[in-house]
Amino acid sequence: RVDRGWLRRAHYGVYVVGALESELTAPTAALAAYGRNAILSHRTAAVLWRLLPARPVDPVDVTLLNANRRPRPGVRIHYAQAAQTRRRHGLRLTSPAQTLADLPPAELAHAYNEALVLNLITHQEVRAAINAGNQETGGAVLTLGEAELMVRSSGYLGSIADFQAIP
Repeated sequence: RVDRGWLRRAHYGVYVVGALESELTAPTAALAAYGRNAILSHRTAAVLWRLLPARPVDPVDVTLLNANRRPRPGVRIHYAQAAQTRRRHGLRLTSPAQTLADLPPAELAHAYNEALVLNLITHQEVRAAINAGNQETGGAVLTLGEAELMVRSSGYLGSIADFQAIP
């Protein structure tokens, strides 16, 4: 069936049936390849939540919970001990608040505004996710009402010494 074009290999042991693809084909194949400890996260989750526009050249972001697997082509791996998860389109992915906490600084403000407009999150959920800290390095200022929060891997920056400690 592979020879006739009915099946196309997406990953080792994972095949796509038929010639048509959707925006869910690559994320579904990645989850199937990595198994039950895998969740869609970061930019891939943001696209599925409709927080950011899709970019065809982006790899699929997968977070492995308490697992260590080798990378596969077209997949960017992240590691975590725990994550807030939900289901969307039948796929396991990070919650909207967790997704925001995982995004790089350059995309955070746009995604945050979209999440509020789509009623996917509350300010309290975002505060909790930021408090829990994300898995990425870098930082961005996120404005919640009158408060400005610095998002980075260790949570808030609370003093001048915290700012000076940034490499």
